[in-house]
Amino acid sequence: MSQQQSQNDATATLDVTSVAQIVLNVQSTSQSYKESDSSFECPPNTVMIGRMHSGDENGQTVYQYATLKAIDSSGNTVPGSLVVENSGWSSPQKESSSDFQAPRNQVFTARRHKGDENGDTWYKTGQIYFNNRLIYIDPEPDDLKITVKESAGVWAKKDIPMIRRRHSGDENANTTYYFGRMVP
Repeated sequence: MSQQQSQNDATATLDVTSVAQIVLNVQSTSQSYKESDSSFECPPNTVMIGRMHSGDENGQTVYQYATLKAIDSSGNTVPGSLVVENSGWSSPQKESSSDFQAPRNQVFTARRHKGDENGDTWYKTGQIYFNNRLIYIDPEPDDLKITVKESAGVWAKKDIPMIRRRHSGDENANTTYYFGRMVP
């Protein structure tokens, strides 16, 4: 191993061990999509943090997503490589009886829906890495869920990634969103 490689490895190790948290960096809002024919994918290396829908299947859906950064215990940015590695699309679920949870240590990065409440919904998830080290996702503590009426036009959002969505019924029924803390 070269001296340069040893220095790079030591720096990467230092950065990973000095990280206290992975937090949101820049938050953005998507364009509005007609729900009955919608497909949204977060840009590279971003994660889904919120969703809002208004009306029925002809109503509009908007998403929020964010880049991430590592910080130390003083709140200072820790330099390094933060990557969201996407997986493929999930199998379709009938929207009126859907309950999709991202696989262990993964977060939502995309959602697609076709039709009304009897139509299909798909999700794409991804794993977060800091300096090639997988970031653990603490799954759904009770304080990290939000339930809203699907058609209400209310943001379901937390300042951490979305990891599960459960909906039963039509647009007048409730949808529950679950979020996961990122643990370095």
